[in-house]
Formats: sequence, structure tokens, C-alpha cells
Amino acid sequence: KINCNGSSLESPGASGLGAVFRSHSGTVLGVLVENLGVCTSYFAECCSIVSALSTALQHGWMKVFLVSVSNAAITAFQ
Repeated sequence: KINCNGSSLESPGASGLGAVFRSHSGTVLGVLVENLGVCTSYFAECCSIVSALSTALQHGWMKVFLVSVSNAAITAFQ
């Protein structure tokens, strides 16, 4: 399971992203944080999804359940 989120202090403004990776039993496998510089909150949310999935791929985690609070970003990836 991947819980990810992006945030911006203003839109646009100083932004970053984070993600938590867990196994099927809930054990934390790792975390991800990135500074994105200045961008919109929507862009930060989309970057959180892309970065989280890229990290999962790098670790060989091919079956993932991704959770994000941004309905707009989720819709964009559907």
C-alpha cells in the first residue's frame, strides 16, 4: 500500500511531496519525501503519484494499492 500526498504553501508556492510504503501486513517498507520548489498544489499531488509509483517500480513492488487525497489527481491518472 502506498499513501502519498503533495502540498503547496500557496498555489503556486513552495511545494513538496511525501509517500509511505507498507507491506500487506502493515509493516513500513520505506518513506519518500521530495522538495519540488515552486509549483501548484495540483502539480505537487500529481508528482506525488508519479514519484511514488516510480519508487515502487525501482524496488520491484509490482502489485500496489495507491491512496491519495486528491480526487483531481486520481481522476487525471484514471
